[in-house]
Amino acid sequence: QTKAVGACASAVAVPIDPETRSATVYVAFGEMRADADAALSTARQQGFKVLFDAVRMKWKERAQFGAWPIGAGDDVLGLKERAVVTLLTLADTKTGAVARGPHSQPATCVAMPRDVAWLAYALDLVSQTETVTNLLKFYARHVRTDDAPGAPAGSLPAMLYANGEEAAPQIVLDVQAPAWLLWSIWQHDAQVPEGDREVYRNDLWKSVELSGDFLSNWSRAVRDTPAFSYEYARKSDMHTLETIAVVYAGLRAAVAFARAIGQEKPDWFARAVELEDYLRFNALNPVGNFKIDDPLTLWMTDIVGAGDPRWQNAVQTAMQKVQENAGPESLESLAQLAMLLRGQRDKLDALKPLVLPAAQKALDAYPCDSYYAALGVVAIRTVFGP
Repeated sequence: QTKAVGACASAVAVPIDPETRSATVYVAFGEMRADADAALSTARQQGFKVLFDAVRMKWKERAQFGAWPIGAGDDVLGLKERAVVTLLTLADTKTGAVARGPHSQPATCVAMPRDVAWLAYALDLVSQTETVTNLLKFYARHVRTDDAPGAPAGSLPAMLYANGEEAAPQIVLDVQAPAWLLWSIWQHDAQVPEGDREVYRNDLWKSVELSGDFLSNWSRAVRDTPAFSYEYARKSDMHTLETIAVVYAGLRAAVAFARAIGQEKPDWFARAVELEDYLRFNALNPVGNFKIDDPLTLWMTDIVGAGDPRWQNAVQTAMQKVQENAGPESLESLAQLAMLLRGQRDKLDALKPLVLPAAQKALDAYPCDSYYAALGVVAIRTVFGP
């Protein structure tokens, strides 16, 4: 037994079984020494195999939540269970935070607010209602309440540690983060048990109001000047149609949430109408067809109805890109396609052959990443779901 405190090095000798050339090492944690000793004693009494089988069964049972049809083969269901276990493993039960990718290279041991929509939607699909509520409340608690340079009230830090400390410089203003939070809060509202819904809405209203005001004020610039937000893909501030689409979806969700609790927000509604006009003018040509290269980035806006035939070329192009793209990023396009085609069973059936290779590549490349795990759950559950 070796004790080490502070910045020091420690070495432990482990006896190796000469016949099996193996050793079993137990590591116990606890808030107090007595807690760790008790856990270690129990583990040694039960033995590794009993512990391992019990843990595996526990996580397998947790991953079984949700309705899954017979149409999905064992290989697809195995990926679904793997993705669900990843999400639940990375969820902090005390704070509600979900870490992005603690084992990725480089490690990302932080919660990223702009991922909230995929995380919350995926967990709702597998009946983890309480986990989603805790996740949304975690981010709601950290919506900024006061203005500061680079950190206006109603915005969110681009990254957070589970204890709520900011993990990114304040100069990184991610406008999509509060917009996705608003969208997720309203989407999840329908999943909250009716008896708990009033409390849920009351708990989140203050944060919804702060973020709604922030997005409304940010949107005022869209008509006359470029409205900038930090874009991770370019590592710089940019004016993009995708961000405007996400803000539009967030403001619409905020308006709906406000009305559900008897609040009217005419400024929010006015800004949402202006953003819709902007999107229609810049994304559609005079006859109403898409004129942008990647219409799929607008899936959350409904400016063109999901079943509208104008989506046909965009869907076919996206499917072709998923088939041709050997990288794990194809899972993101597949998840967006699945969300766009929700409820259109014939079109979702056409995506089934794409799910296994895309999800397999992504989960193998990012084996402990909550974002790709969430994309996998959404793609599998939506494409193969009832």
